Amino acid sequence: MTPRWRPGRPLLGGLGLLALLCIGFAWGERAGWPWLAQPLARVLSDRLGRTVQFGADGSDRLQLHLLGGVRLQADRLQVAPPAWAASRPPTLDAQTVQLDLRYRDLLTGWRGGALVVQRLQADRLALDLLRDQDGRATWQTGQGAPDTDVPPPPVQVRTLAVQNGTAQLQDDARQLTLALDFSLAQGAAGPGIQASATGRLRQEAITAALRTQGPLPWVSGPDPVETGLTFNLQVGQAALAFDGRAGSLSTLEGLRGTFGVGGLSLAPVGRALDLTLPASHPFAAAGSVAHHANRWDLDIVLATVGRSSVHGQVHHDTVGGRGRVTGSLVSPLFQLRDLAPAIGAAPAGTPAPAGRRHRTLPDRPFDLAALRAMDADVQLSVARLDLGTPALQAVQALDTRLRLDAGVLVLDALTARLADGRVTGRLQLDGRQTPARWDTTLRVHGLRLEHWVRAVNRPGQPPYASGQLGMTLQVAGRGRSTAELLATANGRAVLLWTRGAISHLLVEAAGLDLAQGLGVLLVGDDVLPVTCGAADLRIHDGRLTPTILMVDTRDSTLWVEGQASFASETLALTARVHPKDFSPLSLRSPLRVEGTFAAPRVQLERGALLGRLGPAALLALVTPLAGLLPLLDTGGDSGAPAVAGCTRLMRGQVGPVALGATRQR
Repeated sequence: MTPRWRPGRPLLGGLGLLALLCIGFAWGERAGWPWLAQPLARVLSDRLGRTVQFGADGSDRLQLHLLGGVRLQADRLQVAPPAWAASRPPTLDAQTVQLDLRYRDLLTGWRGGALVVQRLQADRLALDLLRDQDGRATWQTGQGAPDTDVPPPPVQVRTLAVQNGTAQLQDDARQLTLALDFSLAQGAAGPGIQASATGRLRQEAITAALRTQGPLPWVSGPDPVETGLTFNLQVGQAALAFDGRAGSLSTLEGLRGTFGVGGLSLAPVGRALDLTLPASHPFAAAGSVAHHANRWDLDIVLATVGRSSVHGQVHHDTVGGRGRVTGSLVSPLFQLRDLAPAIGAAPAGTPAPAGRRHRTLPDRPFDLAALRAMDADVQLSVARLDLGTPALQAVQALDTRLRLDAGVLVLDALTARLADGRVTGRLQLDGRQTPARWDTTLRVHGLRLEHWVRAVNRPGQPPYASGQLGMTLQVAGRGRSTAELLATANGRAVLLWTRGAISHLLVEAAGLDLAQGLGVLLVGDDVLPVTCGAADLRIHDGRLTPTILMVDTRDSTLWVEGQASFASETLALTARVHPKDFSPLSLRSPLRVEGTFAAPRVQLERGALLGRLGPAALLALVTPLAGLLPLLDTGGDSGAPAVAGCTRLMRGQVGPVALGATRQR
């Protein structure tokens, strides 16, 4: 007989099954789902691309609760390093771990949104962090490949607590090692992070301290929060202090606040920040900073280098993975000596090495790798550039555009005012290859000599020299330092002195005209108009040779010949004065300038001097008046070649610069 179907049987079966499931779920909740430990570890291992286990040997207790949300408690959680760093300790080793998540947060994270962790806590946490020379990092997930272009998934931790934390960081790419001790505590009004670190960056020692107050957003999500942040860093002899807020502690997204920085040189600070900064004298800076996405914005209230100062705005972005600095800087005063370390010179007071005591040109190699590390486009304005000596007037209103593009440094559109004149030019250092190539073009229009060189002025009397100067300079060289660039230099410098005047006494003294010099002293000094002053200096393989170097007046003509070597830093110049008028007592001995740049020697040419004094002494034995015969100077027309040289230069070999100097005023 076929059993009769009753409608209530499926319902009773379903209720029974549901009851069994509830009993099983309740038993699982009470037991903590221990059988899920290994499946959960395998899922996490597959997701992270490395071994994850609960407990050092997989036997420690795991408690998982699913009622009302996911709550995980484990005596120990270990995340192994990736396969390429298998010999390292665990990347993460946490003891007494607690993790709380809500199901709706898990659903949001599964759909690609921000994953909100309600609570993450560990009594002890040890991190071992490594990045190798190829950019692979143990904290990167998946197969450990660099992940610089893909941002990490947004994660927010509502409550975070680590009683005792340590971390060992080894960054081979940046040559950085750090040992950190930290504690984290977060709640509605938790104290935040307390952390300290010691280590080394390249050859520099590092100490750091970090303190936060408020929420701890590790990665900014769709609803960013901010935390107060105080940070102090010492790298070698440079120090940085920051006080502000951040929207993300891992990416520093939304960082904003005030900063102060100082040290003995800008170069090590630049290396620490992956910026190209020159070597410098001691510096200090203060201002505000903000960070958003790939962009950093700095508002520099005041920065000083030595006795120089600057202020302005600077922006640094890393779009495309390459750093680029843009902005505008203004300097009320900049002293040339504060730039000396940037071109390889030793700071003032530093003893020279034994082999360099007789050398003056800077020979410290340029940091060409730093030039290639980033790009820049910055407008510079200097109200006053001090040349480092009271004998010369400072440069005024200097403006230029600094561009650094793939290792080529250019100071473009350079303009300045100097002693009622104008200076224009362009400087370029091509560091794309070793040795670097240097090209310079400078032009001077209408510079007033007596205003620029203060040493030529005399109280209550006309200046020793006055007039307008026009100059053009074109020179190029190759080398790894300033000294090498000049030692290989090739080019030309041309100078014209027009509408000028020179001290009569100075001319007679230069020509050793004793009689006329004595007469000038008795009646008083006056000035001689300069018919023409010109210099045409050729530079070849570091040797400077004047084809024309002369000053012509109605009284005399001064000629200079010889050469100066930038390679050996030696001088071999001779100055000759040719009087145009008669003098009864003239020695007319050339002046020789010899020695080195560091120790030049100025002396009379002994042969020519003895050539006049010897016969004069012998004739004086016959009669005193006869002894004057060798000292008589009838003069001569030595001005014709001088005027011809000036005319040749002014007819186009100098260009509009020198002509511009003659047309002004």
